[in-house]
This record gives sequence, structure tokens and C-alpha cells, in this order.
Amino acid sequence: MPLLLRQFSRGIAAREEPQDEYRLRRYVLRRLLVLYAAWFVLTMRDKSRAHQWGSTTVARVLGATARVVLGAFGVRSCMRFDGLPENTYPTVSERLVTSDAALFTIFPHGAYPLSMLALCVPAFRTDPALSTFRLRLAGASVLYSVPVVRELLLLLGGREASEPTMRRCFAEGCSVALCPGGIYEQVHTDHTQEQVFVQKRLGFIRCAMAAGKP
Repeated sequence: MPLLLRQFSRGIAAREEPQDEYRLRRYVLRRLLVLYAAWFVLTMRDKSRAHQWGSTTVARVLGATARVVLGAFGVRSCMRFDGLPENTYPTVSERLVTSDAALFTIFPHGAYPLSMLALCVPAFRTDPALSTFRLRLAGASVLYSVPVVRELLLLLGGREASEPTMRRCFAEGCSVALCPGGIYEQVHTDHTQEQVFVQKRLGFIRCAMAAGKP
């Protein structure tokens, strides 16, 4: 009889251990969610601020990792400034920009702008030849409501595409880049033909003109 009781008590303890582990996991997960929610609220306005966000070292590591991972799938990128060969960056004396900031337009948007986000944009933060532009990439506001994605975009220099944000960036000496084709160009991407869609909304040009930026 004592042997049966001991076996029975061991069986109950064995069943309780997974339950205790499950409770611990739920407790830790709840605490992490609360902490992230607090972080989300505290950094909510960073999407409309011009200051550099996060560590440049982390951005450099992410950029290098993206090149390796995407390269394994055959994704490559090149950057071309108007009038210069591929991957040739203008020197200060060669730039047409006469101020410390400018408006950049990027074509095409693509269905999945991985090459632009993961390969081209990080160079404007990590490459000394391009970091003087202090580029901020304007993107859809909804992206900054997606956990983890918002942090990656902020780290790479992404900001929400709104007139107040662009004006703030220009005022603080930052350049702004955006895809004029927007979501329309994204959903109409055709892998058999490279095409560009120019929208009728030209507020981004008026914003740059008002700030006196080329």
C-alpha cells in the first residue's frame, strides 16, 4: 500500500511539473508583452522624428546579414545616381545638391522592395561616402504599426510618409527619399517589364520647394 501511494504521488508530481512550466512560460510571455507595449508607446512618435534612431553598428550588421542572406537567393542591387555609373557615389564637389539636404526619388518600388530596403538604404547610414546625406526613407504609415518591422525600418532610417515629417526632416538638415509610385506601383509590379507610375499627388515636391531643397 505505501508503494502504491508513493507511485501515485510521483504520478501527480510528474503531471504538475509540465503545468508549472506552462504557467512560467505564460508569466514570462505576459511580462514581455507588457514591456514591449510600453516600449511601443514610448517610441510611437519616433516615426515622425528626424533624429538618427538606434545603433549604427547594429544597422551595419543587419545590412551585412541582408546582403549574405538575399545574395544566397540571387537578390542583388545596384545604386545609380543620375549621370554617374552604377555604384559610383558623387563626391561633394560633384553633387548637384547645393544644400545639406535634398529630395530623392526611388524607382521602381517593386512588389517586395527587399533590395531597396535591405541593400541600398543601409548604405546611406553605414557608408561614409553617403552618410553625409543623412537620408530618411519615407514609407507608408501603416508599416510603423507592425511590431518588429517598425524597429527595423526606424533603424535603417525609415520614417512615415507625411508632410509634417518631411518638413521636420528638411528643417533638421536630413535628406528625404521616397517612391512616388507608392502602393499603386507596388501592386502593379510586372516581373516581365520594368515600369514606373507617376501619381498625380505631387505634395512631396511642393514640400521640398517650400523648404528650399533640391
